[in-house]
Amino acid sequence: MIILFILFRQKSSTVILRDATETRLRMIMPYLDSWPQAMALTALPQNIQDHFKNLGTLMDDMCYYSGDRSADFNWYIKRASLAVIYKTTEMFMVQDSSFDCEETWSFLERRFADASSFGQLSTGLQQFTGGFGVGAQVAFETVSVH
Repeated sequence: MIILFILFRQKSSTVILRDATETRLRMIMPYLDSWPQAMALTALPQNIQDHFKNLGTLMDDMCYYSGDRSADFNWYIKRASLAVIYKTTEMFMVQDSSFDCEETWSFLERRFADASSFGQLSTGLQQFTGGFGVGAQVAFETVSVH
């Protein structure tokens, strides 16, 4: 694992996450014929808690080894976003009939591009609403004092 970390240090965290997601999804390729049944088993009430725990651990490991050390609300956002990308790509993959799942990897690339666009939009909105937040806080403090 240390060797992988050293190899990944020169890449951006997004590229590392994209590569790690593809690598993990490639691990299920030998089982694609029966993977939809396996996915259905994880959705059973008695298995769903373990499934989400395992998914959360996988997402946390992938984010951690990509260099994410956030300790704020972004910690949750990043892992939840990655889980959505992973699971939607997994569902796409079980229906993909292209050679070597080429359509799946294109789908995965588009999801990461979408997430990147959303991240830029989110940052812009935070900057835009930052002044509003301070103004709103002052307004609420003024109202609560009177």
